[in-house]
Formats: sequence, C-alpha cells, structure tokens
Amino acid sequence: MDKSQYRDLFVSEAKEHISLLNNALVIAEKDPSNQEAIAEIFRAVHSIKGAAATMEYQSIVELTHRMEDYLGMVRDGKAKLTTSAVDVLFACLDALELLVEEKEVPGLSMLLEKVERLKIGGVEGAPKSVERWMVKFSLSPDTQLALARAVVIVAQLQGLMKVEEVIPDLSSVDEDDFSGTVELVVETAEPGEIKKFLAEFSEVVDVEVTKLSAGRSTTVMPSYLRRSGDIRVKLGKLDKIQNLVAELVVAKEHLLKLGRHYVEEELVESVNRFAGVISELEDEIMAVRMVPIGQVFGRFPRYVRETSLAMGKEVEFVMEGMEIELDRSLLDNLVDPILHILRNAIDHGLENPEERLRSGKPRVGLIKLSAKRVRNAVVIEVSDDGRGVDEERVREAAIKRGVISSEEAEVLDREDILKLIFETGFSTSGEVTEVSGRGVGLDVVKATLRALGGNVDIMTEKGKGTTFVLSVPLTMAIIRAFLVKTRGEVYAVPLTYLAETVDVDVKDIKKVLRREVIILRDQVLPVVRLGNVFGLEGEENGHKAELPALVVDIESKRACIVVDELMEQTDIVVKNLTGIISNIKEFAGVTILGDGNPALIIDVPNIL
Repeated sequence: MDKSQYRDLFVSEAKEHISLLNNALVIAEKDPSNQEAIAEIFRAVHSIKGAAATMEYQSIVELTHRMEDYLGMVRDGKAKLTTSAVDVLFACLDALELLVEEKEVPGLSMLLEKVERLKIGGVEGAPKSVERWMVKFSLSPDTQLALARAVVIVAQLQGLMKVEEVIPDLSSVDEDDFSGTVELVVETAEPGEIKKFLAEFSEVVDVEVTKLSAGRSTTVMPSYLRRSGDIRVKLGKLDKIQNLVAELVVAKEHLLKLGRHYVEEELVESVNRFAGVISELEDEIMAVRMVPIGQVFGRFPRYVRETSLAMGKEVEFVMEGMEIELDRSLLDNLVDPILHILRNAIDHGLENPEERLRSGKPRVGLIKLSAKRVRNAVVIEVSDDGRGVDEERVREAAIKRGVISSEEAEVLDREDILKLIFETGFSTSGEVTEVSGRGVGLDVVKATLRALGGNVDIMTEKGKGTTFVLSVPLTMAIIRAFLVKTRGEVYAVPLTYLAETVDVDVKDIKKVLRREVIILRDQVLPVVRLGNVFGLEGEENGHKAELPALVVDIESKRACIVVDELMEQTDIVVKNLTGIISNIKEFAGVTILGDGNPALIIDVPNIL
C-alpha cells in the first residue's frame, strides 16, 4: 500500500499531539498525582508511535517507544515524574518535531540514552503469563477513510502487544472491499488493556475479546460503507478560496447597487438571491478558517515554565477562553506579540520570590492569559500581579532617551505616558526596563497589532500588576466598514473602531490648548477633521450648522472624526498597500467598492 498519500495526515496529527503534550506535561509536572493528565500524555505518545509505525518512520517509533515505556511506569506508579524527567521529555518533543518534519536531530542517540536512564530505579511488577486472545472490532459505518483508520489502530495495538495475525490483510485489501471489521490474534499478559485501548477510538464499535486455547475460526461478512466527516485542508488552499470569495463580495455589492437603481422586480429578486448565496458562502469560508485559539496558544505553558525557571521566578500560569475562535492566519501572527508580553511579564513584571514575600505577596507570581469575544473582535488580555509600571519614572526615562522633550512631557496625561513604552527608542533601553518593569520588544507588539488591524492597550497599578489588552478583528480579509466622504473622496472606516455616528453642532465645538474638542454626554472628546488630516483643500460642509461625524473608540480613548458625508455600511475586501505608499501610516489598506472605484481604508489609531 502506498503510504505517501497519508504523509500530510500523519504530519498534521503528529503536530497536534505534540502541541497537546507540551501543555499536558506542564500540568502533570505541577500536579504529579493528576492521573488524567498523565494518561493523556501516554495516549498522545502512543498515538504518535502507532502512526509512525504505519508510515515506517523508525526513528520516531524508537523514540516514542522509549518515552512510552517510561510514561507507562509513571502511569502505573512505578516511577515519578520529576522536573529533570520533564526536561528530558520536553527535549524529546523538540526532537519529535524535527523528525516529523524529516529534519536531522543532533544528539538523538544521546537523547535515547537519557530516556532509558529515566527508567532506572523503577519497580518492576510480578511477571504475568502471556496468553493468546482473539480480538474483533468494527468501525462505525460513517468513519472516513476507514481502511486507513484501521491500519493506524492495528499499528498502534502492535506497539502495545504482539499481534500474530490480522484478518483481512490490510496491506492488500481494496478500500471499496473493506467491510470495516477487523479480527486479530494477539499475545498479551494484560487482556484488559485491549478493550481499554480500543475504547480510546470513537470510531471503534462492537469490541469482542476472547481467550484462545488452540486454533481459531472467524467469519467476516462484507458490507458497503457510507463515508462522511472531516477532512484536512492546507491553509494556502483556504487562502486561495477566500480570495475568490472576496472577489464575489465585491461583485455582490455592485449588483446590490444595480438592483436598487434599476427597479425591475425580476432583476431585484435575482440580485437579492445571489447576494444571499454570496453572503452565506462568505460566512462558511470564514467559519472554515476559524480555529480555537487554544490550538496555537497551547505552546505557551511550556514557554512560561522554561522562561521562569531560567530567570529564577516561580510562576503560576492560567489560560482562559481558549475555545474562542479566530482566523488561523491572524492567530499565527499573534504568537510573537504575546511571547514578547509574556517574557516581559516574567523577566521584568514579576518580582523574585523573596521580594514578593517582603511586599506581602504570595511567593508564586500569577500570569493570566484570557480571551473573549467582543462584537466583531477578539480581546486577549495578558495580566500579571507584579510590580506594575511607575509612570513618573517612565516620563523621566523617555526625556532622558530623547523620545519626548521636557515641554511635551509636561502636557502628557497618564495614558499618554504609558504609551511611551511602545516607542522604539524607548523599548530598546535596558535602563527603562529596570525602572518601569516593561519595554523590551513592545514596539514589535504595537507594530504587529496595527498591521493586523487591531490595537494594544495597557492598564497598570504600581505594586499591583499590569494588564495588556490586545484587540483584533475576527479576520483580516473581508471586514465590515462604514463608508464616509470628505472633500469628494470616499474612505472606509473599519467598524471595529466605530462606537456611533452623530451630528455635531458647530457651536458646541470648543478649543482647549489649541485643540478642538466637544462634550458628548459629559465626556470631552477631541475633534479630528478628516480633510485637515489628509491635507485636502476646502472645509468640511462649508458653513453648515451641523457636521456629520464618527465617534470612534480606540485603546481606551474616544474621539470625534468630522467628515462631509456619512454614506453606508458595507463588506469590503482588504488589500495591502505596496510600494512607496505602503509606509503611509494613516492608511491600513485599500479596497475596491461595488461601483469599481477604490477607497482607502483609514487606520484610525494613527490619525488620532
């Protein structure tokens, strides 16, 4: 049987198991009595081993076999899961990642010896007699790729015990002729392990285990199978499909405009039906691209563990809301910013154990990573209960580093001072990280979030801790936006930032410190005239008494953006700016409207 066709499936499943193992090992190390976590680790390693055996990847089989032997002793209470043992197992996971990607692993033989040495000191149980057993199981009729699944199950069972015979011969049977039922003759001293093992596969039904004295007989009845279920698709293919859907969205908006213009009943009906289908297709492709953030963020517990050990800190790491879904490509881009924040929280935010005890805090510091859905965005918070940020020292350090002048520093409020730690010149200073507890790499966080169409905010209290709030749209390719017109030009404002639309009375606009402001429901909002920001000639709305405006909410700040005309909400396809215009900070991209004309997408945080 040609196994190369299952290569992508093997790699994908193996990487999922490795990600699970990283998280489960951290949990088991903190609580060695957690039998559920230990069993989960054992099953994941065993699954990788069985699949690798099927694919004949001997290096992976040998490594996972030795890991499994030790983990089996831990599971059975014959060995302890110590910190040094966890270090070795993490090294094994790093090696597995390389092996799965068919890369060379330096020092693999030494790593294998380390795993072997973990078993030294284990207590062997009394030997049990090995007997022969007939095992029969069937796969559920709706199992996808039933033959391939049966091959994987049998291969994994061979890793547990000796399998003498398999009926039918899975290496020669045709997919269409496979009945879904498999019979095996096995030798084992632990027959109870057979049903326990097969119970781990949701596709397996009707398991029978019978002791054999001599000989055997079996009857396998063929049947037709109905197959449906999940398939794995490369992200690149989804990107291509999404681009095609994006073009359809543009065509949809154009047809809707035509339908409103030509009031022909049959045309309007067809256009509306077409628009409905495109909208549904758009929703479906978005749903396909969405994955629980825990699938990617599952690597963070190990990172926090290793970083805190290296820095001599004691840290409890908590993750919440990991079931929240986000576009996979966008999610991957969030890994580096969050790693920057976690590293700063451990290195500079949290005090060392002795300092925490002196200040009346628990010896173990707390870092919490949480996610929640807010309107059309996902909000991710990274908080710690460390020393917090000293705003006054940030102000002094920023002046010293030349990030701002003394005059500018005098008029900055608390929020503006805190935002200085995201400035490049500030964040690379070792002095700043000592006085404020923050800084290294935070300019990268801000730049990445802006590139993703999101924003980052900071909340802190000296001596209590710090929270970083990252807000990102659910997806970047197709977003909902509000169209506005200024000086004859149409612009798109992402709805992520829009709080409401209002009509501003010109008489209510006042000047404070040479800046226009307006009081809206007892809140002072700065006024931004969009035409002036872009240096366009003329004046918004001439001498009208009321001006249309957008109230935007960004990074804990609200502002009032005055325009000439409020147009409509619409779906837009985001295209990146290229060439010399790619560095214009006021724009986040460009889109093509339904009438075929382009419209620049405003980067709201950068115009305030």
